[in-house]
Amino acid sequence: MSDVLLDFPVELRGAPREFLNSVLAYDGPLVKREVLTASGGGTGKSRGYMQVLAFLIENNPGMRVLLTRATRESMTESTLVQWERCWPLGHPILDGPAREGRSIYHHPNGATVAAIGLDKPGKLFSTEWDAIYGEELTGDGSAGSDIPERTWGLFFRGLRGICPFNNQHFIIGTCNPSHPTHWVKERIDNNGASTQVTLPDGFLASDFRFDCYESVLQDNPIYHTGVRLPAGEYDPQGWTAEGRAYIAGLMRIPSEYDRRRLLKGEWCAAEGLVFPEFSRNVHVIDAKIERQLTGHKLYVRGWAESVEIDWYFVSMDFGYRKPGCAAIWGVDVRGRMFRVAEIYAAGKQLEWW
Repeated sequence: MSDVLLDFPVELRGAPREFLNSVLAYDGPLVKREVLTASGGGTGKSRGYMQVLAFLIENNPGMRVLLTRATRESMTESTLVQWERCWPLGHPILDGPAREGRSIYHHPNGATVAAIGLDKPGKLFSTEWDAIYGEELTGDGSAGSDIPERTWGLFFRGLRGICPFNNQHFIIGTCNPSHPTHWVKERIDNNGASTQVTLPDGFLASDFRFDCYESVLQDNPIYHTGVRLPAGEYDPQGWTAEGRAYIAGLMRIPSEYDRRRLLKGEWCAAEGLVFPEFSRNVHVIDAKIERQLTGHKLYVRGWAESVEIDWYFVSMDFGYRKPGCAAIWGVDVRGRMFRVAEIYAAGKQLEWW
């Protein structure tokens, strides 16, 4: 089927456009579809997928859609802002409470869109949905902001609505890349499964479909004109003023791996420098410690006076396949901490430590 062109409030590009084309082209029995898109920041994937969902419910009376994120509070100024921008001003679906107090949107055709955070999980799994959209699967870097893999798997329990679009139920997830061993990356690499599952007799692999669609920064019509060169790639001269400013802002991020994740969409982990406030000139000293009758003293090259160690403690991060580390710290009378020894080893049982 040829590419579908529709009159959307924003131009669809990249992953959302590919997804919509596949939805409209489908001609088969009822199928459960899992769709994942992990890309850099600002690619327009979240707005694009929600625009597709708006199109689906507009053309499928009675459809039930769930929008979710780690917490309901986090949705108010993120997910729901994008969702409400999918509709023209004055559309009946926008009638009702303000975003911060809203949990449901009603379309005149009987379709329903619920906004529920994972901090209220009981409301998620006991209800029937035709489509589920989970935003920020990998979180935003803060504790508890991601969607765990077990929770993601349980979403399939609720994917049993009676109004699937074109014989398709959808569970859609978007995120920025995180570390290379994150469950989303493993799921993408393993075609939608973190473990091998044996289907019961009578069930077909075609009853389930997994797709991973990619988006790049040029797919955002606010940041790039969309002009392509004859070979098909985006024109490097096609950046808008907003796009250049956005990239300039990302380039100011101190962490290299955060820049790689957000700018290039790379799954990468911190290597070496984890804390940007660390300075070798400040935090690394040339010193030796001596035990004396009056206690332990630390002699630091270039310091006029020795440091009297008042007490010690040990910090430890256990590891077996990956190295574990035990650091011994001496604390002086002023409360300053000095790492005076370190044990770093792999393949050692807990008893060894």
